[in-house]
Amino acid sequence: MPHHFYPYLVNKLSPNLYVIIERQEPLFEDWGRTFYVNSMQLVIGEKRAALIDTGYGYGDLPQLVRDYTDLPVDLLITHSSYDHWRGSYQFEGKGEIYMHEADYAKIKDRMSELKLDFHPKPLNDGDVFDLGGIKLESILVQGHTAGSIVFFDRTHNYLYTGDAVNLLPWVFSGTVPLSEYCIALKRLRDMTPGQPAVLCGHAWDPHPYQILLDSITACEEVIVSGGEGDPQYRAPWEPNGRIFPNAYMHQVGRVRLCYNKTCLK
Repeated sequence: MPHHFYPYLVNKLSPNLYVIIERQEPLFEDWGRTFYVNSMQLVIGEKRAALIDTGYGYGDLPQLVRDYTDLPVDLLITHSSYDHWRGSYQFEGKGEIYMHEADYAKIKDRMSELKLDFHPKPLNDGDVFDLGGIKLESILVQGHTAGSIVFFDRTHNYLYTGDAVNLLPWVFSGTVPLSEYCIALKRLRDMTPGQPAVLCGHAWDPHPYQILLDSITACEEVIVSGGEGDPQYRAPWEPNGRIFPNAYMHQVGRVRLCYNKTCLK
């Protein structure tokens, strides 16, 4: 397939699943690999397809999707971080768009400023999207944002997590206490006993389920210790590693949990 659109790369994991990477320069090395700025997942069923997130959407993302499927495409937005929904306006009138109401409320003013208009339907915990042969189950995992949603494909044992579960979970905004995030992660663990592979919003390949278990352990350790001895978090892509106010980092395995010491419980 030609990739002549703004810098998209496509990783075909199966005939039903493509990871779309929105590459930006400069890239940087972190976690021992190249960090791709944003990734989206295109899940193709027998009757419909679903695109999970849009990245910044500077290129013609709908046309790129059409390279891989002619089926109707629903857009499922995992949360309100700018790098996951900005391209959503391109899908207005081309299919159904879904987003949790708590997160949509957060971005309305930002949308007006940017003159990006789209009108999502409410996305709720427990919603099921039947694509034909593939069902995506919506699971609320509050923490990174109040309305973060992950999607579970039981048929192929994949978990699509946006930023709710990844190698560098950010839970330092103060919107949701770390203890509530920990509870949400444990609920997610209990709902996914088959230990699915994890496809997050910033990776080329699936991560092992262990990152969910390590995230739970990291939360538990911080809640007990209060974060004593943990360093402040420095963003690796910022000049001189800019420090985020109130953000501290606790590592378990490959997961580096970034949390707010003033919002633990």
